[in-house]
Amino acid sequence: MIIVSLGVTNQMKKELQRKMKARKSLALALVLSLLLSLVPTMGALAADENFTEAKFDFGTADSAVAAGYTKVTPQTLYDEATGYGWLNDERITVTAGDRANADALKSDWVSGNTVQDGSDITAPTNAEDGNYIHFSYPTFVLDVPNGIYTVKTIQGDFNEDTVSGAIVEDMRSFAPYYVSLPNESSIPKGARTTKAGEFRETTKQVAVYDGQLTIELTGTNSRLNAVEVTKVSSASEGTPGIKPTVYVCSDSTAYGSATNKPETGWGNHLAEFMTDAVLVNNTAMGGKSARDYLADGLFNDSVLLNLKPGDYVLIQFGHNDCTPIRPNRYSNPAEFKEWLAKYVDAVRAFGATPILVTPPNRGFTENGNKVEGNTFLNSFQAWTDAQRELAAEQDVELVEFNYYTIEYYNHIGWARYLAEVSSDCTHFKDGAAATLAASQLSYLLSKSDTGLAAYATGTLTEGVTAKPISTRTLEAAMAKGAALDPNDWTAESYSDLTAALAQGQNVVDNALTKTRSDADAAKTAIENAIQNLVSAINTYKFDFGSGAVADGYTKVTAADKFTGDAAYGFSVESTVADVDRGTEDALTSDFVTVTGAKFSVKLPAGDYTVKVTAGDAQEASNVGYTMNNAAKKKAGNVKAGSFNTASYPVAIVNGVLEISFLGNNAKVNAIEITPMEKRTAGDTPTLYIIGDSTVTSKSGAVGIDNQRYQGWGGHIADYLTGIHVDNRAIAGRGIRGFFEADNVMDPLLTTIKPGDYLAIQFGHNDKNATNAGRYSTVPQFKEFLRTAAQGALDRGATPILITVMSHIRNFNESDPNDKSYPLRPFLPEEEIPRSFPEYAQATREVAAEMGIPCYDFNEETYQLYQEKGVTWLLENVITADGVHPFEGKGSSFFARMVADGFADLGLEGFSDKVLANRDKAEEVYSQLDSIIPEMFTPESAGAVVNALTALMDALEDPDALQVDVAPLITALQQAIDNLDLAVTASSDKVTYEPNGTITVTIHTNAGIEKPYLVSEAGYGLATTRSKTENPDGTITWTLTFSLATKGDRSLKVFVDGYDTGLTVDFKINNAPTGQAKLFGVSLPGSAKVNEPFTVTFKTNQYTEYVRLFNENGMGLAPISCTYEDEGDMRIWSYVVSVGSAGARDFQVGVASADRVFTKSTQTVGILVKR
Repeated sequence: MIIVSLGVTNQMKKELQRKMKARKSLALALVLSLLLSLVPTMGALAADENFTEAKFDFGTADSAVAAGYTKVTPQTLYDEATGYGWLNDERITVTAGDRANADALKSDWVSGNTVQDGSDITAPTNAEDGNYIHFSYPTFVLDVPNGIYTVKTIQGDFNEDTVSGAIVEDMRSFAPYYVSLPNESSIPKGARTTKAGEFRETTKQVAVYDGQLTIELTGTNSRLNAVEVTKVSSASEGTPGIKPTVYVCSDSTAYGSATNKPETGWGNHLAEFMTDAVLVNNTAMGGKSARDYLADGLFNDSVLLNLKPGDYVLIQFGHNDCTPIRPNRYSNPAEFKEWLAKYVDAVRAFGATPILVTPPNRGFTENGNKVEGNTFLNSFQAWTDAQRELAAEQDVELVEFNYYTIEYYNHIGWARYLAEVSSDCTHFKDGAAATLAASQLSYLLSKSDTGLAAYATGTLTEGVTAKPISTRTLEAAMAKGAALDPNDWTAESYSDLTAALAQGQNVVDNALTKTRSDADAAKTAIENAIQNLVSAINTYKFDFGSGAVADGYTKVTAADKFTGDAAYGFSVESTVADVDRGTEDALTSDFVTVTGAKFSVKLPAGDYTVKVTAGDAQEASNVGYTMNNAAKKKAGNVKAGSFNTASYPVAIVNGVLEISFLGNNAKVNAIEITPMEKRTAGDTPTLYIIGDSTVTSKSGAVGIDNQRYQGWGGHIADYLTGIHVDNRAIAGRGIRGFFEADNVMDPLLTTIKPGDYLAIQFGHNDKNATNAGRYSTVPQFKEFLRTAAQGALDRGATPILITVMSHIRNFNESDPNDKSYPLRPFLPEEEIPRSFPEYAQATREVAAEMGIPCYDFNEETYQLYQEKGVTWLLENVITADGVHPFEGKGSSFFARMVADGFADLGLEGFSDKVLANRDKAEEVYSQLDSIIPEMFTPESAGAVVNALTALMDALEDPDALQVDVAPLITALQQAIDNLDLAVTASSDKVTYEPNGTITVTIHTNAGIEKPYLVSEAGYGLATTRSKTENPDGTITWTLTFSLATKGDRSLKVFVDGYDTGLTVDFKINNAPTGQAKLFGVSLPGSAKVNEPFTVTFKTNQYTEYVRLFNENGMGLAPISCTYEDEGDMRIWSYVVSVGSAGARDFQVGVASADRVFTKSTQTVGILVKR
């Protein structure tokens, strides 16, 4: 008897699956923790991507502060370091007061004055005084990442009535200090008073798109007690919707509400001219201008709070913006452009595409007269010009709806315009006019240089000329290519660019007949040609000094300065002098004394070999070099009459080679700069790694116990397949040293190939201000990161930034030797703070800025340390100094975290190379779903269970390493592969007659409850089944059945729902051929809906198939169909059911082996009851 219980095995499988899911959930949780981290201190809010919440209590310097809040006084001016405060405006005076109430949050407050043009004024109370929009107010700002936030304000005074309001992110509607009429929310109609002792609390979700939340304090007797800001979501977290959505931000010309019929807007009909692959959300509102639409919160509430990456926003204003008699709406053209820029910035911040739309023309001239019999001209010339300027400046797609409508209106004339388009000379008539406008706009969108073009289906309107496709991004690429000097590149590579530019020009010149794909193809060709340009200057050769110039060299003297447009020269502050010894060798006869000097050359980004010749024919010299601050040659003596010549690899990233000369008597004769050959991708990619001692592969000793440490880079290769690892991390280094003293980056960047990867983790030593060779300020650190990452990108490799690994050491990160700290790991009862937060954040910011992958190791290790605690960490993975991973086990533990982090980044061509235990184990484990142990011999099934148990135990062990688990995964796979099937099956014959009795015998282990057979079509066969229990504990099953279908048959053997992999093979002979004949058919008089009933057919023995056909001629598939031969007659039992009630009539059909049915001319009937 098999020794494994099925129930126990399933339980184990479920437990393993649960653990697998838990591990995946933990990985996701660690990633999410980046976005949901603890509230940062107020001193570190600026641009903090981990920001989640801020609370401010406003009041005097002496007033109490509510628990959990940060005090803000009138003296709290905005500071980039803290990330919050009042904007400094000398015209504004912020004051504060305190009522000494027990409620610390509401007792104190701030207030301030409102100014216009430098004069104190009273806030307006009627629509006529609309210039109030240009007022300046006390303004409080808070730096936050772009995203959605819940903002709450508290305003009031225990002792006085107040008239207070707040404008948040340009939204006057957030907390207006006035009472207004419906649909005129930005027009004051009266003061809104908050009684003494009462407090007005306003809470609203607000979208921030420029990295700074702005709160303006308004009102005639204003108060602000508190502000709370809570992050809802980050703009960078957005994910595309199932379909892109097109939002319409506009006025009544696009407004699609029934309230303004018989006039309506094109926005109400735009969806009719877009494919179903895109959604249209018309958020336009009548009477709105660009200013007003923002002020009333429509853009925030209807668009930004719902916007997703991949969406589109059509921005069309102008009608109300150019109307001075409505000052609450009016903007002059310059202001109009500024308001529209806010829309563009906001839409882009949330990953969507802004499209500016010039407004449809009016039946009025610019001065307000009706066009009548005259020519239609632009009704808003200055405002549409502002749109065009903005589009050009910010590279935004512009749809010239205005020009299109002018052309159409002039074609149809004034009478048709009034009759068909607009009766009030502004709004579209509902129906054909609005539909036509929407079709026109859709047609223009189909010509745009945006992804929306593919969804637009509008067609050309009568009387207007066809419009060309937009070539905005193509022309930008062409300008970039045309700016390149052909003399700088090889003729062959530049000829490819010339051809691509000609292709682009052809599209531009023939934009009327070209398609969007034509423009995209030309743009791609130009970009590829630029990428593949090869420098024509094989060698830059410079001969220094005032003497003769060597052949093929460019003369350089002390007078050549690197200023302005100069391609090379000495820095202005360099002290240099020309010397010529008059020898025959033109190259070495003369030189320039260069002690302390810098010589620079402009070079295209790329890799070069720099050869320097230094010496003096008559006197000794002392010389050394750094190149772009990287140490190349230490200062050393060169004998008189000797010349030191040496070559160095240099990677140019930022377009300039700067050579600094060292030594107390430095002289340079010549410099040659030769571009290296371009490298191509290797057969196997390489992962290059740079970092410090937490990354290095080399081991070292730390602490009084000399515990051995090793960085995670020492074991990362254990978790990767199909990729080489080249770990160049060095203990005790910051990123500055890699570029400068250690000279790591030049050899690396001149080696890395397309398709490779560069992992970069620094921060531990970079904060050490006591070591100049390691220390970098945060801005310097970010610049080093950018240069390293850009260097990889320029060479076709992928940079991966890794935030600095956390530590558990209680020390001063800026001065590791500061004796005022314990200089030991934190104690179990001590709180573990975040490690190097400013350097971790700098890494995140550079990754976001450059759009490159970033694994937040800092956050993941911080969360791990919080979960595990100091004691576990020091016992298992971190050395006694609280910083470094243990050699071997600790290194492998953290390498597994990094590898899983790499996998979660989803890098194409790399993430699939990560050997994640959980994934590999689950892949092997999934095979167990298709088997049960009773199918196999006890020995082989037991081996699987033992291997599965060992693997589960290892996966449950948080200390298990790749080196521990990988063999267990392999062992489980081998045990599954070696399973020995304990099921046999055979038929009693190899050949049967059609519908003859077939007997199949199946032997199984005990515990099997149901063996059965499955046809070639995948259907289980109806059989009779008998069971015999054998003395040895096995079971013999006998299955009997019959089949009519002739030919070679192969039936699969299943047990308890699982495929054994066995088949029973036999043959059914062909019946004698002849014509099928029907002798009779009978069926019951009635049946119930969906209740089986039996139809009896009598046919000859040439009949192989019988069928009932319904009133529509469709054959009814039988539930079962068998027959028995009686003499020369074949008697069929055809079991069927029908689903429709009533008197049903069926035709009868019979067929021979060819399956061609002959149907009866008469029908048979049955009454089907419900």
